[in-house]
Amino acid sequence: MAAKLEITQMAHLENLAVLRRFVEQACQQNAIEPALCYQLKLAADEVCTNIIIHGYANQTPGPITLTFQREAQQVQITILDQGMPFDPSQAPTPVLDEDWATRPIGGLGVYLMHEIMDEVRYHADPNQGNCLTLVKFMS
Repeated sequence: MAAKLEITQMAHLENLAVLRRFVEQACQQNAIEPALCYQLKLAADEVCTNIIIHGYANQTPGPITLTFQREAQQVQITILDQGMPFDPSQAPTPVLDEDWATRPIGGLGVYLMHEIMDEVRYHADPNQGNCLTLVKFMS
């Protein structure tokens, strides 16, 4: 089993750059090709942004922990937080054929995450908090 790399940051927008940099450095340490690294950074950034804006809305921001692990044929990023529970499989499907000029801003992050990743697993535990796992298979 590969070594896990982990980082914890408080849920503040200014910490998004630190979390993105962590994913990028973890990719480099694990010889992940740049295109796949970009997808992993984008998906993790979308999740962390939603946690900061929505998960910790109306409460004191808490921690976000990212764990990066590469196995032989996959990369897995696990994201833990103590914010409000939200199962991304329950998010409404965005209407993609609307005129961009009149379409509401937002609402594409969860859709994009599901499009980029091969697996998205979520569970909430009253004691442990929210756990979202992003999996990307490598060929």
